Formats: sequence, structure tokens, C-alpha cells
Amino acid sequence: MPSIKLLVILRNPVDRAFSQYHHWQRLNWENRSFEVAINQELEILTLKLREN
Repeated sequence: MPSIKLLVILRNPVDRAFSQYHHWQRLNWENRSFEVAINQELEILTLKLREN
């Protein structure tokens, strides 16, 4: 059996998303509110999943 490397991330996904949102705001890559950004990104993901 080959060696397997497993990476487990235990960070809260909401905390991670909020942290990344603030990071992108500091870089001026994001100008939407957090609520709008999350809702729009979820809509994009939903549409992509329906395509497949």
C-alpha cells in the first residue's frame, strides 16, 4: 500500500471566510459587504454545481 499523506483542517469555515474577506478588503480586492459577497459567491457555486 502506498504512503498516504492526509491534511486535516479544523478551522471554522465561517471564521476562515470572514478572515479572507478582511484580507481581500485590505488589498482592495473586495468592495462588497460581507453579506453581499457571501450571497453572490454562493449563487455562483450553486449555478456551477447545476451545470455539472
